[in-house]
Order: sequence, then structure tokens, then C-alpha cells
Amino acid sequence: MHIFTQIDAATATVIAAIVGAVVGGLVTLLGQWIHGRIKQKREKLAYKRDMIRRWREFLDRNFDQTEFSGTAIYSELRPHLSTDTLQSIESNRIALRVGRGGNVIRSLVLDDIARLEKEWDLI
Repeated sequence: MHIFTQIDAATATVIAAIVGAVVGGLVTLLGQWIHGRIKQKREKLAYKRDMIRRWREFLDRNFDQTEFSGTAIYSELRPHLSTDTLQSIESNRIALRVGRGGNVIRSLVLDDIARLEKEWDLI
């Protein structure tokens, strides 16, 4: 009976070591996965902030609405624009907003950029 007890203790030690190693490995993998997801989210937010910055800089420099639809910035921004803004740019039908000064197309695009900032939780 004494030998059997020693084997049980040895077996229990081996089992505990294996379980500890498996759990430790799983915790490490989970930690790396969580860290990767956080890093990915930060990079995505940084990319979106950079897009918003570039769009605004473009609109602040000598905006020409007749040339705008042929630019790389417009191609990048187009999928994110509202239907009203797209129609105003592409069909020459402008949805007027009373009380706004300056270039109407530029104002519509800036409004869409502000909307995106909120949707993307950048502000």
C-alpha cells in the first residue's frame, strides 16, 4: 500500500505539472491574442485619423469643385460620402443649406467628414 501511495503522489505531481503547463500556455496565447487585437484597433484608429487629417488638409488648400471628383482624395473619400453629397458632386444637383457661406460642395464634404469622425469614435 505504501508504494501505491507514492505512485499516486508522483502521478499527481506529473498531472499537476502538465495541467499547469497547458493552462500557462493558454493564458500566454490569450494574452498575445488580446494584445494583438488592441494593437490592431489602435492602428486602425490611427489610420482613420490620418485619413480625416489628409482630407481636411486637401479641402483647406485651394479647393476647386470642378477638379475635385478627379482627385485621388475624392476616390478615397467617395465610399464614405452621403447620398446627398454624392449627388451634388456627380449630378450637378446641389442640396442647398440656408445660412452656409462659401463653397457648397466643400461644406457638404466637410459635414460628411465630421459625421464620419463621430461614427468612427474619433472625437
